[in-house]
Amino acid sequence: MTAPPAWVGARREVRTRKSQNRTQSLSANVRHAAAWSIGGTLVFKIAGIAATAIVARILTRQDFGIFAVATTVYTIVSALGGSSLTMSLTRADVRLSDIAPTMWTYSLGTNLLVAGALVFFAQPIAASLGSTDGAGPIRVMAIVAILDGLTGVPAAQLIRDFRQSRIF
Repeated sequence: MTAPPAWVGARREVRTRKSQNRTQSLSANVRHAAAWSIGGTLVFKIAGIAATAIVARILTRQDFGIFAVATTVYTIVSALGGSSLTMSLTRADVRLSDIAPTMWTYSLGTNLLVAGALVFFAQPIAASLGSTDGAGPIRVMAIVAILDGLTGVPAAQLIRDFRQSRIF
């Protein structure tokens, strides 16, 4: 038996180094993305609390009730909106470029339906939450639903690529 040529061992060593570099690069990307994600979450939570405190000082009790109704509807709409689509695209084992047009159409279509429901049912929703004056702000939240539909697929791509700094 003859020994394998020297280049065979060198090729194995290069493959091993490349795989180690990819692993180190992946772990560095994950750490970087996690730091941006945590930082972004903290900044947005603190900004939300500060904005609510400022709005509470500016508005009357009745106006703050309307603000609370709009905020509640926004929270529900954003939870029901395209976030599940974004998360499924983030974890999909397919190339996003192959399914992105279909998913974008689906995301926008479903969020347009949600926006239409918000506009149509704004008065009953506001009345059930105890503030009939909240119908106008609820209709404005329909715009948020549409924007969420437009940004679902690009957000999934950024998350897949560990580019939370761009999301921030």
